[in-house]
Amino acid sequence: MRRSGVGGLAVSWKMMSHARHMESTRRKPLVEVQRCEIVLPRWLYIAAAILIAGYVVYWLRDLLTPILLAFIIAYVTRAGETY
Repeated sequence: MRRSGVGGLAVSWKMMSHARHMESTRRKPLVEVQRCEIVLPRWLYIAAAILIAGYVVYWLRDLLTPILLAFIIAYVTRAGETY
């Protein structure tokens, strides 16, 4: 609800002066510290992704070997067929 009249102006002036006071008395650092971001090269991310993928395949080798063999056998047996 908005106030009208002189009382409303006095309240908004008081709020504005309070905001200015808080801004001027806010504690500021003595020295501005520059922020630096550590950015790794793109090739490092690619190498890490390849190593992680290789480790996952190595870890799942007991599961993936029979599946791979099944697909190879199915492909070889159907390679001579024509549609």
